[in-house]
Amino acid sequence: LGVCQRGGFLGKGDPFLFEALAGLPAGIRRHVDLRIKGSGWRPAVVEWLPALSPLKVILDETEKHIDYSGFYREIDYLLVPSLYEGGPMAILEALAVGLPVLAADVGFVPDVLTRELDCGSRALVPGCDTFPPGNSEALRAKVSELVREKTARREIVEGLTWSRYADSLEKFVCSLR
Repeated sequence: LGVCQRGGFLGKGDPFLFEALAGLPAGIRRHVDLRIKGSGWRPAVVEWLPALSPLKVILDETEKHIDYSGFYREIDYLLVPSLYEGGPMAILEALAVGLPVLAADVGFVPDVLTRELDCGSRALVPGCDTFPPGNSEALRAKVSELVREKTARREIVEGLTWSRYADSLEKFVCSLR
């Protein structure tokens, strides 16, 4: 997961984010790397780090825009925990590079993360999801779901190697004789 915004400001959701993540079961936290890009997060990270273990936190306080492309390549999802917001620009950047977004339903989030269907109703952009701002339980449920999905995908291909495939193919061919 990646968070790309300045922290330490009222409404950006820092305490909410850490409280929600600290409440995840340790088995889920073990599979979460939280990458934070932006200044102002250090005090909250230092305060919450013991409660977040074994979740890994990587903090990058540089705000040079040239550094952001690497940040987006390093994360699987952009997480926007804001309690209120006009329009988190990081969402537009993430969508522009094809990155899924998990965001609090604030500001222009509902407009950007949904699209109009032929029938006239709206649906979330595939791979993206929202949660009510400040709702720790909802965020924990969404993060847990993302971790379970990623773990399931990894388990499907775990052990699938070319040498294992060659061995099974050889056994199959030998069984035909």
